[in-house]
Amino acid sequence: MVTTSVDGRIAERLTAEDYKAAIAEPDNEERFNAFLGKLSTFEVVEGGALRRYYIVEGDLKLTREQVRAVLKARKSERVEATKTRLSPELIIATLNGKDQFWPKGKRSLTYAIDKKSFTANLPAAKAEELYSAVSTNFKAAAEAWVTACASCGISFTHSAASDSAPREGQVTFIIRYSKEIRPEVALAFFPYEPPRQRYLYVFPGYATTPYDPVGVFRHEIGHILGYRHEMLASGAGCHQTEEGTWRPLTPYDSKSVMHYYCGNSAQLELKLSDTDKSSHSAMYKVIS
Repeated sequence: MVTTSVDGRIAERLTAEDYKAAIAEPDNEERFNAFLGKLSTFEVVEGGALRRYYIVEGDLKLTREQVRAVLKARKSERVEATKTRLSPELIIATLNGKDQFWPKGKRSLTYAIDKKSFTANLPAAKAEELYSAVSTNFKAAAEAWVTACASCGISFTHSAASDSAPREGQVTFIIRYSKEIRPEVALAFFPYEPPRQRYLYVFPGYATTPYDPVGVFRHEIGHILGYRHEMLASGAGCHQTEEGTWRPLTPYDSKSVMHYYCGNSAQLELKLSDTDKSSHSAMYKVIS
């Protein structure tokens, strides 16, 4: 797939060498800016302000400084410290050296689906069909994570009454359709993001993706719960091939729901593996 920037230009091919160079000197502004220049970008109004994100690892939207932090973590191998000893597969996201997750007492997550984002950008019948599919598929995906650890206190509740005009902060997060044609089919957020940035974006490709559509949301919910991509500790990532498709930099465990969102789509069912379930349960049972 070809990646495009917000202004529609075709981004330059991102290679394994680009990753290595950026990781080697994340504070080298010239090298860092060159790396950013090859990343797909996504601009959107959140919290009343226009925000620019850079897309890395296939489906993560990060700010400029968050990208730098990821590169620094890989250089110093600090990412190894974020892998819980109870979790051989899932990797928790960190911010300023602290694990990021939903603490006890704040695990009843609510969400709304911005229905106008569908009806304003699609024909009426198509809008209703996709809105319904997103609603059904997200609910099924959320149930997979909830049942993986019934005693963890995690819940996802659809506030359907808010769908007509959802507001930031009114619910934990908002699912929004974007008509922008992009290689990504969905982009989520991490627990450390403020309410104004807690959006799960769904793009046109979701309607025709070869990936399991429920699996897409299982993967994105993994990010919402605080999990990074499997094999992150090895320094892996996604690079762009000559054909414009995306491939992982290093081999990955295709059994994990959190493996890289790149590679052979026929292998990407994006289901929770047995190890995912036990790791998730172990993680959320011990953190407070």
